[in-house]
Amino acid sequence: MIPAPIITVHIAELDVGSRLGVDRTIPVGGAILTAQPQGDRVMFTLDSIVLRPSDPVDALLHRLDQHLAHPGTAIFGYRLTEATALLGRLPGAAGSRALRTMYGTGQNDVLSLSARSDAGMLSFEQACAEARIFCAHADPDDRFASWVRSDVHIIEQDAQIDVIGCFRLILHRLVAIKAGGRSITTTLRADFATWLEEADHAAARLHFADLLSAAG
Repeated sequence: MIPAPIITVHIAELDVGSRLGVDRTIPVGGAILTAQPQGDRVMFTLDSIVLRPSDPVDALLHRLDQHLAHPGTAIFGYRLTEATALLGRLPGAAGSRALRTMYGTGQNDVLSLSARSDAGMLSFEQACAEARIFCAHADPDDRFASWVRSDVHIIEQDAQIDVIGCFRLILHRLVAIKAGGRSITTTLRADFATWLEEADHAAARLHFADLLSAAG
């Protein structure tokens, strides 16, 4: 059994600078997958938010505050340090409890997972490809066009797909980074697979199909 809740975070980012020839990426949303120990089982919940252009930007930080500001939880994410830096540029970031947690200044274990190859640091998509884990594949131009139209449904579903993929990456690494990780991973894998099969989320169903394909 996991000793405390595990919260996996994925921040949805948007490239808004390529059309101007500058490096400018902004956070527009996020997905949060929580693994909560209850008795002898682990229960999973998925939450997400993607801001439309007209939405107040501090709404993203407020949603993260609701999930990440609880002492004792373990916070995981892929290249979370870079995502936290992007969030830190948002208005209201200085007062965000979630950001303080993600910076590692609270009473939480925070793991910024990463992977490298000989060519350098792997992107999230590259890391998933290496591990043969399903993730979202979105064209940056299509994503930007959808966001400008306030059509954020696909962006939000992609964030959900990627936070689940991030948790699967974490399962690969738990044995190496935690004492007793093998037994923890066994429990998590079983309950996680059950949740994927039963959850009313398209993202979960896609990952369950990916697990079945890998097993077959």
